[in-house]
Amino acid sequence: MKVIKQYKWRIRWAGKWTTTNHHATEEDIKVNNPEAICLPHTLIEREIPETDAEILANNRRTCTGILTNPNTYRPPAEFLSSFSDDVPF
Repeated sequence: MKVIKQYKWRIRWAGKWTTTNHHATEEDIKVNNPEAICLPHTLIEREIPETDAEILANNRRTCTGILTNPNTYRPPAEFLSSFSDDVPF
């Protein structure tokens, strides 16, 4: 997995210095705000899966597991049978 470091930043906006509400990497923030100042205490390290095996493992770890393999998911029978009921309108 690739680890990226994101921070909140102090940027100059509309002639004043302000703090961003979102976290961004240095490469992303410097595109539009080359004078941006990093706030070290706001560090977030995020793991980004790169290979198919890492993506699948990440989905299994972060989801309920129902949709990790969409080819094996089947809706409950009562849900499917509800489509055959007549609607009174």
